[in-house]
Amino acid sequence: MRGPGRWRWLLLASGAALLGWLILRNDPIAVLSEVAGLSWRLLIVLVFPFSVVVVLDTLGWRYAFSDSRVPFRALLWTRIVGEAVNVTTPTASVGGEAVKAWLLRPTSR
Repeated sequence: MRGPGRWRWLLLASGAALLGWLILRNDPIAVLSEVAGLSWRLLIVLVFPFSVVVVLDTLGWRYAFSDSRVPFRALLWTRIVGEAVNVTTPTASVGGEAVKAWLLRPTSR
């Protein structure tokens, strides 16, 4: 396995190992009982509002730059990737903006 695939598996395994270590360190029975007590409705409360905000923000991008012919799907993907960079790096809200600009740059053909 070469390229990014190896890194993805390594990062996935590292995250799973860290989660397992944290659960074992903090009373696994209590953690599992709390997770089991969560209702499926919690997923709706967490995911639905965020999804609506992302779609509306992307639509705002689309209408702010109406002369651009970038497809909605590409704008949505760019927004999600940029926000992921903002959240996961110490650059706060600055690093993801550069990533968004780079992803939306015109490509020469």
